[in-house]
Amino acid sequence: MYLKSQGVNPAKHPVKQELERVRGYITKLKSLGPDGKPLAPTARLDVPAANRFLAHALGKSAEETRKHSRDDSEPQPAQKKEKKQKKQKTEKKSKKEKKEKKKEKKEKKKKQNNGSSEKKRRKEKS
Repeated sequence: MYLKSQGVNPAKHPVKQELERVRGYITKLKSLGPDGKPLAPTARLDVPAANRFLAHALGKSAEETRKHSRDDSEPQPAQKKEKKQKKQKTEKKSKKEKKEKKKEKKEKKKKQNNGSSEKKRRKEKS
């Protein structure tokens, strides 16, 4: 506004360039986390697609490509099922253990309460 009132074109003034430079730094800082590292990775590797590209470039057959195109880090459906079953078993075991511990605590409290009531009776008698 001041520049316009002085008859200067604000679009061509050096202040405009300085403002653009500062805006660039601000957007750059906003994209960083508190520790100064980028918030999220910008690119991810598609392993099956990369395997297909390599297989095609090396001239492997379609069958070999299908065998190797799966991501080895992903478990097969049978492995997923086994993991799920193991997890369910461990959860059941942990639930049973928790119930047993609760029962033991209750029994201990009952024994303590019974013992304390017997002591009171003895004191009262004497």
